[in-house]
Amino acid sequence: MSKFLRARSAQLATVVLLLQAGVYYSISRTEVIPPTAPWSEFPSQVGKWNETAESAIDAESLAKLQPDDYIDRTYDTPGGARVHLFIAYFKTQRKGLAPHSPKACLPGAGWAPVSSDVINLPVPGHPIPVNLFLVEKQQAQMQTLYWYQQEKESYAGELTAQFHALPQLLAHGRTDIAIVRIIVPVTSTVEIARNAAERFALDAYPLILAHIP
Repeated sequence: MSKFLRARSAQLATVVLLLQAGVYYSISRTEVIPPTAPWSEFPSQVGKWNETAESAIDAESLAKLQPDDYIDRTYDTPGGARVHLFIAYFKTQRKGLAPHSPKACLPGAGWAPVSSDVINLPVPGHPIPVNLFLVEKQQAQMQTLYWYQQEKESYAGELTAQFHALPQLLAHGRTDIAIVRIIVPVTSTVEIARNAAERFALDAYPLILAHIP
């Protein structure tokens, strides 16, 4: 059933992207490409978390995703907590490119879904919806927390973010979008991994908003 739902979700996302592309090309309004700083300049310190490693996406995955910019980093705390942060940024969605959902990418890499939920992350100002996606492979588990960021708006759903891209274009002249994905390996309990992911997301959120003009 889960494979069927993932396939249906992927098909629906493809249809939405195709419909969006047709609408985008029919709109003559000039798109505003915001002057976003390179994501390599994203802070190496996030609250009590310090960057300890930076990785590069392999060529095959990069060719499939095709972001305009990205970061793939590991952050640790002095207490030994560790998270992996991945942000992929797209300057425009009018070319038919958009973030790929971890619910498609991780199972495609051999990680089996265990549980999936949407929670409200209590960031300053107002809570934002984020996804909690627990996966496993052999004896290992990973807690994934992710959301989509469009300008100052945050969305848990891939389709929701895509539907809001057109109003953003009409209202503000832009369709840029980022996916923010935080992964915490489960080394003791799922609850501890989830808490680490949420703590890091709370610290990182204002920095992400500040980075996107």
